[in-house]
Amino acid sequence: MDSVSLQEVLQRHPSLREVVKAADRVGVCLVGGSVRDLLLDRVDGADIDVVVEGDAVQVARVAAADLGARVATHERFGTAEIHLPDGRWIDLVSARRETYPVAGALPVVQAGTLDDDLARRDITVNAMAIRLNGEAAGEIVDPCDGRHDLAARLVRIMHPESFADDPSRVLRVARYGARLDFGVEAVTRRAAERAAPDLDLTSARVAEELVRTLQEPAAVPALALAARLGVSWIADLDTIRAEFAALDTAVGVSSAPNVPVWPLRLGVAVQPQWLERDVAIDGWALSMARAVPTARTLAGRLHGQMRMSQVDDLLRPVAPPVVVAARAFGADHVDAWWQATATLDLAVTGHDLIQAGVVPGPQLGRGLAWLRGQMLDGTAPATRDDQLTAVVDYIQRQ
Repeated sequence: MDSVSLQEVLQRHPSLREVVKAADRVGVCLVGGSVRDLLLDRVDGADIDVVVEGDAVQVARVAAADLGARVATHERFGTAEIHLPDGRWIDLVSARRETYPVAGALPVVQAGTLDDDLARRDITVNAMAIRLNGEAAGEIVDPCDGRHDLAARLVRIMHPESFADDPSRVLRVARYGARLDFGVEAVTRRAAERAAPDLDLTSARVAEELVRTLQEPAAVPALALAARLGVSWIADLDTIRAEFAALDTAVGVSSAPNVPVWPLRLGVAVQPQWLERDVAIDGWALSMARAVPTARTLAGRLHGQMRMSQVDDLLRPVAPPVVVAARAFGADHVDAWWQATATLDLAVTGHDLIQAGVVPGPQLGRGLAWLRGQMLDGTAPATRDDQLTAVVDYIQRQ
């Protein structure tokens, strides 16, 4: 198959009609994962990648205006993103070529051709394009024989120095291998096995690729493949399988707080000593990951018969993601605590206590905490006035 129906492509991605219109006589091509998934008849991801054989920023501006969409431009790099109203986005890039002056460094980018742009990609099945306009509209451009690897269900790197140029591609091979349920081509596997033991999470590119992996539905098989390739900092795979499933269940509980699951997965997936290093991941996410051992300890304390006030004493000082993780790690009472505290509203305030004659100080907080516990245990007086009297009496007895 050397071409596809352009109508089929545009039916699958209707917003590309405006991109084609905006390009006028400049060549535009659908590239990367969208081409791969179309040829595999798979559902696309959120992003649509387009190469413009000209000024991608100008094309993006015109198309975004016609689509009524927001556009973010990066003129220095010749790239832009159109953020569509449905939550998807189109990445546009001016055709370019990349060179790596130092292994593992950021590439030097220069203007190039479509073939140059495809040659800079990670694996062959991501290095195909479909022309969207001109006389050759619908033509599949496949200089690296990606269709052969699609048919063979193989992940293959573009050239022997791929992992030297960008070591994070080891994780990318594992991620795509797991997502597509493809094998790893023999030369690619041997090259990955040479590069994997030195993969360093202090590298921003490696850390970014790990985050993408943790966000995948197929994160567990991706990490298992990465471990088989020799990535040294991946934790015990049996633990990963069990705890990833438990975390997914915990964040799905209707009364659970809205927290992202991937930082908690990070705390499970990576050996703890590695997380204590200067890992190139945002501090908030790294803090969540580092709190996973705390969540395991907390889970061990939340078993058996407990009053809800005792549960509250343990859980109220803890950050919501840690509570979610504790629930995943087997803590009892968490669901009941989420439900009990969701509508809990103390009618008595510190101001009320002062008005009732309590001297301002730490005793105000202790009294309100006592009332909270009474309400959670179902032993608080029914009316606000009786609650106020009970709290004042409690404070005076202390």
